Formats: sequence, structure tokens, C-alpha cells
Amino acid sequence: GRKGLHRRWYILAFVAAFVCYPAIMAWRVRQVQAKAKHEQASVVSSAFEPAPAKIRAAPPLVPVVQRTPSQTPAPKVYVLTHQKDVVVRASAQGNLAPPRVTLSKAAHSWLNDRWQAARDKTGFPLKGPHYLEYSFPFPIVELEGVIINFEKASCVDYYIDVINESTSVTSRVYDFQNQGQAKPFRKVHGQPKGNEITDMIEIDKLFAESEGYNAVRITFRKPETKWGTSVWWVELEGRFAGHNM
Repeated sequence: GRKGLHRRWYILAFVAAFVCYPAIMAWRVRQVQAKAKHEQASVVSSAFEPAPAKIRAAPPLVPVVQRTPSQTPAPKVYVLTHQKDVVVRASAQGNLAPPRVTLSKAAHSWLNDRWQAARDKTGFPLKGPHYLEYSFPFPIVELEGVIINFEKASCVDYYIDVINESTSVTSRVYDFQNQGQAKPFRKVHGQPKGNEITDMIEIDKLFAESEGYNAVRITFRKPETKWGTSVWWVELEGRFAGHNM
């Protein structure tokens, strides 16, 4: 009766459990494996993904600065004594040509192309000191160098001034006796026995246009030889106010 019916149900449940258990366990294993694989993939992916960048405010804009070249061309230097309207003065007329001949390098005549602070044709020196002065109608804003071409009767002890002729203000730019200044570069040339001696003096001085220096004076303290100081020509190198840079 009822006991037999219950027994049959137990047997069917047992058989069903015996048959389905492996399939259920296999499905459960697949679920666990799939979950583990998904978690592992998530860990690997997160390890290689960069961290999100922090958002920062943009830096302020910097205005563009127009820069000048690191090296600018040097100003052009002129031979001031080659300009027009140069006036040449001297402390003495001397025994030979007037002082204006020192503007020219045309040293062909022993008597007519040089100035000498001497008493007569013997070359006996006039009592000094003596000077040559070069005056211009424009202010000098730079005096870079001075070249003096002596005859054999030269001089080594001299000084150079710039002068404002309107105010008589002077400024000394070179003095042979100044131990702090370099001595001239001296070249002896000509035949026989060195008939020409050229001194090249570096000045390298700048002046404001308002200072009004318009003249250069070379003063010879005493001659180097037994004769009066004798000069073939002089060149002054620099710039006037208004000369292009």
C-alpha cells in the first residue's frame, strides 16, 4: 500500500540524484573557473592601465620677446683727418712746410712735405713743448686711434687731448708718461737707417655729443733726437656725431 509507494519514490529520487550529480558538479566547476578567469583578467588589465592624470591649470601665456642678435656689427670707423674742412694749427710755423701738409701722405719732398719744430735748415730744435692741433666743424663722439708718421727726428714723450673749442674744456686721452696706458706700437721703416718712424696709438674713447669735443691736439714734450720733432703725416681714426653706425 502506502509504504510501497513511498519506497518507489525514494528509489526514483536516489536514481535521479545519482544521475544528475556529476552534471551539476561539472556545471559548478565551470562557473568557478569562469569567475576566477574573469577576476584574473581584471587584475592584469588594471596593472597595465595608467593611472588617471591629474588635471592641472594651464600655465599663463608668456609674451614673445623680440631679442636682439648676440653680436652686433661694430660701428664704422672713419679717418677724421680725411674729412673736408679740417683746420690744422701748430705751436710754431717751423723751418719747413706749414702744418697742414701733415694731412697728406704724399711724402715726396724732404723740404715741402713735412712739418718740423726747428729753427732753420740745420734742424736745430725750437724750445718746446710743441703741438699739432686738428680742428673739425663737427663734434667728435669717438676717437679710436691716432697714427703719427715721424721723420727720423721723432718724439716718444707726447700726450693727446680732445678739446671743446667753444668752452676751452680739454680731456686727456693719452699720455706717454702714464704708466697705466699701453705704449704706442712703433714701426721703423725707410732707407737708409730708418728715415720713417710710425707710432700707432690705441685710444678707444667715446664721448657724448653734448660734450662738444671738436679738436684733437698732439703735444710733443721734447724731441727724441738732437733735431726738432719732424712729422710727415697724422691720421685720426674715429667718428663724428651723425656718422652712421
